[in-house]
Amino acid sequence: MSESETASPKRQHRLSWVLPALAALRSTVVPAVLFVVFWQGCSLGWLAVLFVVPAIVAGVARHLTTTYTLAPAELIVRRGVFSRNERRIRHTRIQNVDEVQGPVHRLLGLVSVRIETASGGQAEADLLLAPAAVEELRASVFGTRDDEPATTAEPPLLKLPAAELARLGLIRNRGMVVVAAIAGLAYQGFGDFTLDPWEYFGGWVMRLGSDIASGERVPPDLGIVTWIAGLVLLVLGVYLILSVLSMTLAVLRFGGFTLSRQGDDLTARYGLLSRMRITVPRRRIQRLQVDESLFHRIWRRISIRLDTAGGREESDDATLQGADPTRGRQWLAPVTTRARLDDLVAAALPAASRQPLGSNPEAEAGGWRPVQARAVQRLFNRTSLLVLVVTFGLAWATRWSLVIPFIALPPVWWVGRRSIAARRYWPTADALWWRRGWPGRRLVVVPYDKIQSVGVTETPFDRRYGMAGVTVDTAGSGLFPAAQISYLDREEARELARRLAREAGRSEFVWS
Repeated sequence: MSESETASPKRQHRLSWVLPALAALRSTVVPAVLFVVFWQGCSLGWLAVLFVVPAIVAGVARHLTTTYTLAPAELIVRRGVFSRNERRIRHTRIQNVDEVQGPVHRLLGLVSVRIETASGGQAEADLLLAPAAVEELRASVFGTRDDEPATTAEPPLLKLPAAELARLGLIRNRGMVVVAAIAGLAYQGFGDFTLDPWEYFGGWVMRLGSDIASGERVPPDLGIVTWIAGLVLLVLGVYLILSVLSMTLAVLRFGGFTLSRQGDDLTARYGLLSRMRITVPRRRIQRLQVDESLFHRIWRRISIRLDTAGGREESDDATLQGADPTRGRQWLAPVTTRARLDDLVAAALPAASRQPLGSNPEAEAGGWRPVQARAVQRLFNRTSLLVLVVTFGLAWATRWSLVIPFIALPPVWWVGRRSIAARRYWPTADALWWRRGWPGRRLVVVPYDKIQSVGVTETPFDRRYGMAGVTVDTAGSGLFPAAQISYLDREEARELARRLAREAGRSEFVWS
């Protein structure tokens, strides 16, 4: 008999049935409302029998039929009422062990644990455990590897105070997410379904603008300048409110963010309402991405993400709607200064050469390599065609549209030159570095030993200009490549693809 078969199965927390029951109740809110509206003689007893009791029964059944076994080399999860399902997950295949503890979790003493592998999609296992059981599971998963000696926790690599998180709110400016969520809840809870407030508000704004333009709404003691100043103050007021909401959302979501390292694992803890604990083994990092938007540059900050083989893109909208925000790319630093970039890259990718961080961005020989300069003309031709189509389309309404090309094309040429000049790549001894974007910037680092495939792409326009592109895929790429270097000379692209394939083939790819 194997050790897996002799290990005793364990159950989830005794109150784990509450959350599935609440989820089932949420899904029956609309049928319950319709039931009350159309059945005049309904009572609370009928509502309980038809909606509440089935939800509780479903939650209890899920609790009683779900067990997990901490075997020496694998995690075994069994669940199901009518159709029984058994999933065996080898410890060496586990990419992430993430924890989520929202307000309801804390009230019940629960922790939601997600076990992810490189398969992507849904989590391999999702358990509701007590904090002590979570630590036992972590010790079983991460403490059974022969090549990882026991280590003690090191000082935190990064701590984000509230002031930094407030800057993050201003940089990302997600206040409209909060407004949309509140408006949606208010409309569903109290709104008149025959009334569209956006239609009336939009119509009022359009009528007001038309009256101001015609002079009908301008009182004799006020000039048009005063009206414009008032509208500007209104816009600034709305922007201020959205900024405050965005800062509040950032503080609630990332409050207490702490990044620490223990052995070969990086652990991030954050969240005021929903507390997260995300653990990423460094050897399983597929890609590092540094984002620096225009607002990042104004505040002199950057954001750093990590891609793992089981990673998926996260969404602030999904977070507000109650979805699991850990199901995305993992944050190495939601916001930090550029001065910390070198240390954080060293912590996440210790084997990758960090020479590009301290090099001259304009260096080409043995360093950053530019794409083809004639790509500027290519971008300009494409954009010019669009501008001309818009110009002639508007010419039927007014002849003033004929001045659009003279106004728009010079900035288009200038922006195209800056954008192409910012596209550079550097194949170092250990990783491919790729940066692009203007005025926003993005830096991508892909270690050679994580490359799954390399491709050379040639569109009809590429062939016309003698160009080609190189795409690099990793286990965590998903639908989009980990790196996509466009506008290269055809021979240069093929040589780069051969080198990347050669470098990737020198080391055997391992999940752990």
